[in-house]
Amino acid sequence: TFKIFCRADEAYCLTIRHDAVVLAPTNPRDEHQHWYKDMRHSTRVSDAEGHPAFALVNKATGLAVKHSLGQSHPVKLIPYNPEYLDESVLWTESNDVGKGFRCIRMVNNLNLSFDALHGDKDHGGVHDGTGVVLWEFCKGENQSWKILPWGADGGYGYGYGGGSSGGQDPYAPPPAYGGGYRPPPAGAEAYPPPHAHGAEAYAPPGAGYGYGNLHRALASESTVRVLCAAGEDYSLTVRNGTVCLAPTNPRDEFQVKTK
Repeated sequence: TFKIFCRADEAYCLTIRHDAVVLAPTNPRDEHQHWYKDMRHSTRVSDAEGHPAFALVNKATGLAVKHSLGQSHPVKLIPYNPEYLDESVLWTESNDVGKGFRCIRMVNNLNLSFDALHGDKDHGGVHDGTGVVLWEFCKGENQSWKILPWGADGGYGYGYGGGSSGGQDPYAPPPAYGGGYRPPPAGAEAYPPPHAHGAEAYAPPGAGYGYGNLHRALASESTVRVLCAAGEDYSLTVRNGTVCLAPTNPRDEFQVKTK
């Protein structure tokens, strides 16, 4: 899951309160501040600049952020149906507008972007309950956003697809309305180890390998799993220097890809 915040005050995150999208003091234990960035339609839908589309779906409610009626109007919330292509819940990110921040824009109207209403310094800044509207981009810090994975400590860190990594809230599969891997089968050993290849059996990633070897620039990027329609219970991995498919295991760092 991801946290979403603006440059005007990075101590506040996007959340849902009283059926409205607002900013609130960062709290990693508040699931209303956790968002899925669903890119299942990104291969078919992009904006005029070629940026892939995505939906922002709230973990606690299953509601997706929907386009507003126009400039100065607050963004809306509707139940999310991942199987239905609805452009009114699709957004894109612009190119970098400074220090890694980007505009979050309507996929079909790049002129309108997320705006923390009156969140700029001239209007008092961000506060608990600042609403989010759409506004024409005017280079404001309250219009510049980051979508970053929640880390194990609630910081930037990294996360796998649908859940936080480690800590008191270990990996959890996405809810039924979202994407992600199928829940493991019942039994004592839900994720059996991959079969041995010859005399050398596959071993889990060791200490110091995996995320620790990622370039610093990739450490805060979202991670994904790669699967094919022929067998969605298998994910892309690396074994003995070869790219192959193996039974899905979210705890196997070899199956976690940075996109």
